[in-house]
Amino acid sequence: MSISNSANLQNPSRVLSTQTLNIRARSEIISENGSYEEASHASVSFVSSSPKADNNAWTTWNPIPDGVEPPDIPIEIIPVAFRAAVADIVERMCVPVGFVFVPLIIAWGSIVGRQIGVRPKRVDDWYEVPNLWGATIGAPGSMKSPAADEGLRALLHLDKLEIAHHSSEMQEYKNRVLTAQSVIKRHSKRLEAAILPADSVQIAQDVCEAQRVIDAPPKRKRLVINDSTSEQLGVLLQSNPNGILELRDELTGWIQQLDKIGREGSRSFYIEGWNGKNKYTVERVGREPVDIPALCVSIFGTTQLGPARDLVSDALKGGASDDGLLQRFQLLFVCTSPPRWINVDRQPDHLASQRVQKLFNRAEKMDTSTINMGDAAIPTLRFAAQAQLMFDAWREQLEDRLRDGSEIPAFVAYLSKTRKTVTTLALLFYLTEILDVAVDGAPIPKSEGISGSAFIAAVAFAEILQEHARWLYDPKCFPANQFAKRIRDHDIRDGMTLRQIERKHWAGLTPRENLDRAIEVLMLAGWVRVEEQATIGRSRLILRVHPDFRGHT
Repeated sequence: MSISNSANLQNPSRVLSTQTLNIRARSEIISENGSYEEASHASVSFVSSSPKADNNAWTTWNPIPDGVEPPDIPIEIIPVAFRAAVADIVERMCVPVGFVFVPLIIAWGSIVGRQIGVRPKRVDDWYEVPNLWGATIGAPGSMKSPAADEGLRALLHLDKLEIAHHSSEMQEYKNRVLTAQSVIKRHSKRLEAAILPADSVQIAQDVCEAQRVIDAPPKRKRLVINDSTSEQLGVLLQSNPNGILELRDELTGWIQQLDKIGREGSRSFYIEGWNGKNKYTVERVGREPVDIPALCVSIFGTTQLGPARDLVSDALKGGASDDGLLQRFQLLFVCTSPPRWINVDRQPDHLASQRVQKLFNRAEKMDTSTINMGDAAIPTLRFAAQAQLMFDAWREQLEDRLRDGSEIPAFVAYLSKTRKTVTTLALLFYLTEILDVAVDGAPIPKSEGISGSAFIAAVAFAEILQEHARWLYDPKCFPANQFAKRIRDHDIRDGMTLRQIERKHWAGLTPRENLDRAIEVLMLAGWVRVEEQATIGRSRLILRVHPDFRGHT
């Protein structure tokens, strides 16, 4: 097989043979014996003592199991009302679809917030709120932040309007305060007189009313925050029960800050905020309790692959990150190989962007008076008959998968959260359908429920997101893929020692256990071999690379 055979690299299922069975058998030996060096003493030898690799002895290499970078999001599954705008941004910026659509759908869920929820079952009272967490992950310079800004544009525009509205209200408030202060000053002198005036009761009422004006400054509606402590966010949520979107340009750095001394309660605060449904009270010594009617937080951020993988590795080891916080980031999109650059220089599709903006405008002031609340705290929609059958079948498969032991615990925790993700995505996709044709200011029209087409698109999107999450969570996948990329880029060359590779400190290949894991997988796939070379002191381990991957320098 030639290295140029990219079709097989993109679709490992095309290359399945009896050698694959041998790879699986060898994997069992490695898992029982530890690292590849220990496995060399098992019944299958991985380390050769020959001084030079015999090129004629190399067999056909196999694609790396689960090592192919997950796919982009097909433009066809994006809601029609968003599709043209997303396609326009993707073409002009030369970025993957996920870099634009993931922040867009999270922003859409945030503006809908607690105005309306979804009841996934026919009669049960279980309901979910469509606040979502996610991140786009890519290499430096891959334009993930500019693409995210475009996806967030409609929500950020509404936030700017709220800032301007609040500024106008504050100016009016200042004028009212000046009037109130003059009333208090004028009446106070009369009340201080030895003989009270006949209208003293009315004067006291006027003074109290003036003081109430001073004590009631207008509160700005908050849609987005960038930098806040959990305590201050709780205060903001008191007057913003629909929820707030927290944006973090460097997401992993923010998550690590949650472990600092003095912020011990922040992680549990945000974990509860993902739920979006429950009342929450913050108690601090020497302060008044902060009663939050509904703790509802959406989160979106960007980060690089190395820091993201480090956080996941900590969760896999049972570290501080193993508390379920990471698994709540359900909308993870990874791209380390951006699309080919093409210089596109044209006017943006303003009609498409205006269509998206109109949807956000309507969603912000959604009239849900026609929606039955039932016994929930918010109005809710159920699935239409066809969609309900689809959901029941999907849920049954999910629950079986969570219990069959085929997935690692950290990824099971991720999958378990898709109960909320898929149902709320279906709701959000459906709302784009009905609000796209709605009349401004009119109530949401009554319907049979969330459509089957919306549910199908939600499941398709969620399945792609699972591939991206697996690429991060699978302990075998990421290091092997990074090692293979280094081989193809000729950063790792035939004849290098393992110590030389380790000293490079490449992302995904540190600590040493990740490097060992990558070599194990690539040896089994026939990409590399490890030879033990005797020296005067300790022997050295030399990496031999398959001839198909050796570059010419």
